[in-house]
Amino acid sequence: MKKTTFSVYVLVLVFLFSGTQTFAKAGSASDDFKVVGYYPSWVAEERGYEVMDLPAEQMTHVMYAFANVCWDGVHGNLDPSGPNPQEWVCEDENGPIDVPNGSIVLGDPEQDVHKRYPGDSEDEQIKGNIKQLQLLKKEHPHLKTVISVGGWTWSNRLSLVAATEETRENFAQSAVDFVRAYDFDGVDLDWEYPVSGGMPDNERDPADKENHTLLLEATRAALNEAGAEDGKGYTLTIASSASPSYLQNNELDKLATILDWIQIMTYDLNGTWQAQNGHNAPLYYDEDATVPGADVLNVDAAVNGHLNAGVPKDKLVVGMPFYGYGWTGCEPNNNGEYSTCTGPADVGTWTNATFDYQDLKDNYVNQNGYTRYWNEASKVPFLFNASEGTFITYDDPESISYKAHFVKDNGLAGAMFWEASNNRDGDLVNAIAEVLLTENENLVCNAGVWSSSAVYTKGDRVSVNGVIYEAKWWTTGENPVDSGEWGVWKKATDCLEAESGTPSWTATSIYTKGNQVVYEGVLYEAKWWTKGEIPSQSGEWDVWKKVKN
Repeated sequence: MKKTTFSVYVLVLVFLFSGTQTFAKAGSASDDFKVVGYYPSWVAEERGYEVMDLPAEQMTHVMYAFANVCWDGVHGNLDPSGPNPQEWVCEDENGPIDVPNGSIVLGDPEQDVHKRYPGDSEDEQIKGNIKQLQLLKKEHPHLKTVISVGGWTWSNRLSLVAATEETRENFAQSAVDFVRAYDFDGVDLDWEYPVSGGMPDNERDPADKENHTLLLEATRAALNEAGAEDGKGYTLTIASSASPSYLQNNELDKLATILDWIQIMTYDLNGTWQAQNGHNAPLYYDEDATVPGADVLNVDAAVNGHLNAGVPKDKLVVGMPFYGYGWTGCEPNNNGEYSTCTGPADVGTWTNATFDYQDLKDNYVNQNGYTRYWNEASKVPFLFNASEGTFITYDDPESISYKAHFVKDNGLAGAMFWEASNNRDGDLVNAIAEVLLTENENLVCNAGVWSSSAVYTKGDRVSVNGVIYEAKWWTTGENPVDSGEWGVWKKATDCLEAESGTPSWTATSIYTKGNQVVYEGVLYEAKWWTKGEIPSQSGEWDVWKKVKN
């Protein structure tokens, strides 16, 4: 199982009805942020989280994980260190297929195309998750879907695929065939990793460094040719590593000219494979950190490493984890942080020592003996149960908000997360969107005033008494204020603007130290992270301080 992650749901002005009405929707312009979320094929069946549960309105791209490559008629990985050491006959929706070595094939045909959902007919060839993704795109036209190939478990033969011109061409042509057959908008190559790293039994070669570039060049050329024929632009991306060795083992400056963007897997920087605990995804270097490599294994260092290697900032997407790791038997000093532990935690969400954020939020944060602490240097939280010696590293809305600000402040391309089912109530995706959509908040407030004589269609936004409403389907003459739960209009957002340009406080927004808001005509400033705390109710020792009337 690979952890990867991001693009941001961004607003573009669209002018309708002779310029009298504007509304915001996601777009694909180069200056838009990207919010990219991975959806693994297995979470619908194994975890009860289906494609239609995705927070599509707050995403620009869904990475469907994973497809595999066929070699000698089979795909899979027999490495006993993997979660599922097995091989399968290569198949498409009709059954076993005979394809050239290096061809992209379905990773799990049962989940991908065979599983029947309500509304599917038995004789449909393409059902399963892939049909659900197609339906999701129809419901959310801004959304793009990308097939992700490889991942941690299925990178075992990618070195062989990249090694010869013949197999590179097989891969490239199969990429075209795959996106056309299953209505994907692009390909994401998650090779973990060229030259070194990855699972122990993976094929690897020093020539992977150059061959990785050649493989992507061939794929880019094939997708461009297909896009010209199909009247669309196909996306090509990769997931890269935060490790300094990845910079040495790949021609990142060349890759950047080929790819639409590069998603850095800025997580798994510390984990239960080591005896000393540390943070899964620290944003900045903590000088007090005693774990090896702390100065280079953080988000800031990984991004700067890619920039220094020749990747333009507008082609870098920062990965964010929606999960955490836990250790047990940890020494109590410093609230368990950076201490030596006896081993991985004997509890977890689906497997021991690994935790979904949703599980942590619901069952661990400041409950059941666990206390939440904050590392100010690295801008990440952690939990410690002193009586059990259990330490858990994870990300929450506060740390994700800091990372989203990092993306925005540094002019990067967006955010990626692994993976959506880990946070079912959407707190973490909301934290990304709250920050990366901020500069467009005033655009939302430019929605035209509702008119009883105008015609509105799904997605159109109007303003009534300072409140923004969005149409769920075609309508005319129906007043948004009178629309109930089952009516045509839904409330989109309050439309309040401070005179000075400072945003008005909203209960759903996340604020961090230094953020200023206007509430009831008074300017307030946050002293630390907060959400939902009304500024006028803050006392001397609370989060909000009054700046001026």
